Amino acid sequence: PPVFALNGTYDSNETFLVGIFDLGNASSDSAPPTVHFLGGNFTANSSGDALSMLTNSTPALLDYTPPGAPSGTDADRFVYLVFNQTENADFSSVSTSQTQNFSISDFINQTGLNAPIGGTMVWLKPADDDVNSNASSVPSS
Repeated sequence: PPVFALNGTYDSNETFLVGIFDLGNASSDSAPPTVHFLGGNFTANSSGDALSMLTNSTPALLDYTPPGAPSGTDADRFVYLVFNQTENADFSSVSTSQTQNFSISDFINQTGLNAPIGGTMVWLKPADDDVNSNASSVPSS
């Protein structure tokens, strides 16, 4: 599974939920997101520098599925989001079988999370495509 970190230092009592979402390719805005990972109960290990590693000891809500854009398609947009996990967050309604047509906003509303506190987006092109295509990894905040 991937490793996550946050910029800054955080209280050791704060917990976070991390999600990886495939928003589809740029030429088709109509594709609903697919979730590739949902994990809660992450805590930040602040070592005094600007980067806090996230760790957890509980099972993922949805196990990590490596991303991959289908061959012959445009690059897919992947978003990594971090949420403060509120005390009243309830993940009992999360379906582990519903990974496609995943509504991020419905998930936030159903679980009691607030808006994400951080994230980044990358473009992932199919492995067999020409390396000189228009797609590239573009970090954002």
